[in-house]
Amino acid sequence: MRFSLQQIQSFLLTALFSFTLPLLLIGSLLGGLTVVHWLPGLTSGSYQAFSFVMDVLAAFGDGQALNGSFVIAAAFGFVGGLFYACTPYHISDSV
Repeated sequence: MRFSLQQIQSFLLTALFSFTLPLLLIGSLLGGLTVVHWLPGLTSGSYQAFSFVMDVLAAFGDGQALNGSFVIAAAFGFVGGLFYACTPYHISDSV
């Protein structure tokens, strides 16, 4: 089976998007919890949620939340690439 340049580019683009999406979601979640922390009456709840998210990320990152974010993003990128590579249907120009 031969791959065209467009298929390789599409595969890499899929893997890149699958890698960056979890990073954006984690950043938005932490940013949203930080903004909620400033609202009166929601300080303790948002602090607990922020702490929980950081603990989960630290568990995946061997004690470092940033490493945990990258581990999760790498797993998503790998799975997204596998989903693209294992699809039986690809549009080809030769048909």
